[in-house]
Parts: sequence; C-alpha cells; structure tokens
Amino acid sequence: MDLNLFIEQNFLNPIKYTSGFTWVNTLVYAIILLGIAFLIVFPLFNKKNIKFDAKFFFALLPFIIFGSALRVLTDLTLWEKTANPFDWRFYTVTPGIYLLVGLTAILGLALILLLSKKMKWNYLNAFRNFGLILAIPTLLVVLMHFQFFGLLGVIAILAIVAGISFACYKLIPFYFIKNFFIEKMSLIALVGQLFDGSATFIAIQFFNYNEQHVASNFLISINPILFLIAKLVLVLVIIWAVNEYLNEKKHANLKLFVLLFISIIGFAPGIRDALRLGCLS
Repeated sequence: MDLNLFIEQNFLNPIKYTSGFTWVNTLVYAIILLGIAFLIVFPLFNKKNIKFDAKFFFALLPFIIFGSALRVLTDLTLWEKTANPFDWRFYTVTPGIYLLVGLTAILGLALILLLSKKMKWNYLNAFRNFGLILAIPTLLVVLMHFQFFGLLGVIAILAIVAGISFACYKLIPFYFIKNFFIEKMSLIALVGQLFDGSATFIAIQFFNYNEQHVASNFLISINPILFLIAKLVLVLVIIWAVNEYLNEKKHANLKLFVLLFISIIGFAPGIRDALRLGCLS
C-alpha cells in the first residue's frame, strides 16, 4: 500500500471526517500513550516524590474536565476539524487534544513544583487551581448547550455509575476480598471505567449514538450492555492484579500510578460522552 494513502486512511481521514478509529491508529495511539505515561511521566515525577494518590487525582481532575469539555465544543461544530498540526483546531480533536491537555498538565505541574519551593505554595492546590481556570469557562460554555432530554441521559449515567460502584464497594470486600479497595485510587479507577461504560451504553441504547472505537464495536454490535459489563469485569481484574502483584512497598507509587492511568482513560472519554449527550450533539 502507498505510504501516503496508508497515513491518510488511518490517521488523517478519521480526524477530518470523524470516521472512527481503525486497528492501526488505535494500536499506535495506545503505544504512544503508554510509552509517554510509563517511560516519561511516571519516572520524571516519581523522582520528584509526587504521590499519585486520590489527592493528586482530584487536583488533576479539572484538566480531564477541560479536555473533555473542549472536545465537546468541537462536536458542537463551533469550528471545523482539521488534521493539520500547525492549525490550533487540530488540538481540539484526537490525538491533538491529548497532546494539548497532557502537555499543559505536565508542564504546568513541573512549573508549579519549581515555583512552590520559592513561593511556599501547596503544589497540589496550585495545580488544581490552574486546572480550574481552564476547566470552568470551557465547561460553562458546554453546559449552555444542554437540552432537557440530554440532561436526563446524564442523570441516568450518574445513577448507573453510583449504583454499580456502591454495590461493588460494599459486596466485594464483604464476600470476596477484604482489602480490595484498600487504596482510594482503586475505587476511583472503578468509577472512571464505569463512567465510560455507562455513558457509552446510555448513548447507544437510548439515544442512537454510534461507537467509533474498533476495540469495543464487536461487543456493542451484540448488545451495548455487554460493553458496560466488559468494562466492569476488566477494571476489577486490573484492580485485583495491581493489589496482587504490586503489593511491595517499593512498588507502592507505581501501583497508584497504574490506577491513576486507568482512572484517566475512563473519566476522559466518559465525561466527554456524557457532556456530548447532554447537548444531544
């Protein structure tokens, strides 16, 4: 296959025409994301003694909301999509938006860590506040486009997430593994993945949305509820695995980082899908 045609079909057209993901770009994006997260971000900030716990997650959450809300503004066709990395609009769609939000958060945290020593700031509070400055106005613009039936869909998503999360939090430690949720990040990872699964299920089952990710299309083509079930099973297995195999003290922060990573890749698309559904876009 011609290289230019290969790049166009797998990387350019999916951006310009919202034609969905292919196996090729899904694999490439996944490898890049994992490489940046575990070969660059974790070693860099682990050396700075950053603890990737629940407090860190909630400081990071505004950046996740900012990215998800910004992506929805593109879905609302407030501007055209482009695959040109020299155009600012490229950084409002995948993969550009991951670069924008990721670099903003990483560089912001690095700068705040540097300044906090001189200014005697609480670096997590400063990091969170920086994220809120970005997230609040972006989210407000999205909320201005909310519609009544879309809001009902968002409420349904939140109800499913709350119900399943509460059941797992109570039943798993009582009947199966006592210390399953010993880390708060384990519960956050569960909620994040359920958010993604529930948003996809509600949007497709009741609002006739389509799924763009090839990895999940097979289950959804059978029944959208299978995607939610698969998400639940997979995140529970991952939580069990990190508790089982990263239980030594020297791996404590890596364990938290894995759970943080699982949380981010759940909340980011989940919040985007829920906001988009709210706007019925």
